[in-house]
Amino acid sequence: MAACRLRAVEKAAAWLAAESRALWVPAHVPCLNGAPPPLAFLREHVLMSAPCIVRGAMDGAEWARARELWSLEYLSAAMGALPVTVNVTPHGRGDAVVGGTATRGLVIGGAFAKPEEREMTFAQFADALRKGAHGAGGVHYLSLQDGNLRAQHAPIAADVPAAVGWFADAVGCAPDAINLWVGDSDAVSSVHADHYENLYCVLSGEKVFTLLPPVDPISRDLEPRAPARYTQARGHAAARWELAPELAPDGSALPPVPWIGLDPTVPDQLPEQSAAVTVRVRAGEMLFLPANWYHRVTQSELTIAVNFWHDPIQATVPPAQLLAQFARKVHRALHAGELDVAALADTG
Repeated sequence: MAACRLRAVEKAAAWLAAESRALWVPAHVPCLNGAPPPLAFLREHVLMSAPCIVRGAMDGAEWARARELWSLEYLSAAMGALPVTVNVTPHGRGDAVVGGTATRGLVIGGAFAKPEEREMTFAQFADALRKGAHGAGGVHYLSLQDGNLRAQHAPIAADVPAAVGWFADAVGCAPDAINLWVGDSDAVSSVHADHYENLYCVLSGEKVFTLLPPVDPISRDLEPRAPARYTQARGHAAARWELAPELAPDGSALPPVPWIGLDPTVPDQLPEQSAAVTVRVRAGEMLFLPANWYHRVTQSELTIAVNFWHDPIQATVPPAQLLAQFARKVHRALHAGELDVAALADTG
């Protein structure tokens, strides 16, 4: 009986993925020209959990300094002696699963590898980018989150608006955080999902996003992984990297981190019903990335961007987000090979 129920749920999950791909997930992410009316954007994109690119919305005076001036040279002149936190890895994949065995639809085992968080001046970071991964002894990516623009980069914070008015009006709240991102083509953010409504604004260069909807069966691979962290001997660019388990201050093991190990840019790894779409966001463009959409991110060149995170708990909670949470629980139950009704009903 239990096996029959499990097969029935598996068929229903496959149906959901197929119907989402046919009716919800775009083959190509649409482009809007100019800042849209907030009410229309709320109705057509936020409540529908539908990503889009917005062009021409950074042409106004509030974006003029960032659009005209932001380059690695300008940022170095403005913040050269300022201490910043930089994520450094041997290969560019921070916050990623390493050491697992990839199969179609799953990565078995592996650790959740975190980058080394290195304190340096912005000038030192810029120099490492110019040298490249080989010359600098690792891939350097300025990607600290939780509002790093104002927390660590105050001299340039006024170059961008404190909020994108039409977007804040659409989601119903001010941004929860504004982050600065500076990196090159060696840096990769592995596939993950955030609970924020995200407006990602590229000032120079080009970002490449691989998007998957919240109900995608890739969530079956959202497995608990033992946390680990990269370290490298200080002052030795050629020194060997080590990946060691991350422990609590008392030396005990930290709880595992649920993370996806699959790379959606490798077709043979994706589940059969997955619906990945790639979108390129160029200088002067914005990407609306709805909450809970899975995304892998890299750059085609040196890229500078900021993003605005808005917490949907403070604003609206579209039905798509509730559906995403339930679908994620179903996929994880199917991966575990059991159907635990109580676990599906649990809101945690």
